Amino acid sequence: MTHDELLAKINDEIDNGLGLMAVAILGDALRAVVELHKPNMRGDCDVCTWVSGGGFVVYPCPTIRAIENTLL
Repeated sequence: MTHDELLAKINDEIDNGLGLMAVAILGDALRAVVELHKPNMRGDCDVCTWVSGGGFVVYPCPTIRAIENTLL
């Protein structure tokens, strides 16, 4: 699935009223993203550091900040 397709699927679920199953599935997906973007012993996000080609990305990384900002 492409990025645009995934985003469209999420938007469809939200626009269609988010049934209980959709809430559970999207919650599991969000939890999985947060688990991937956890801080390591140096205080960096390993996923973002790896993607950036080795430039350390301090936690909270942009992904976690985007989630935090949306939930606040």
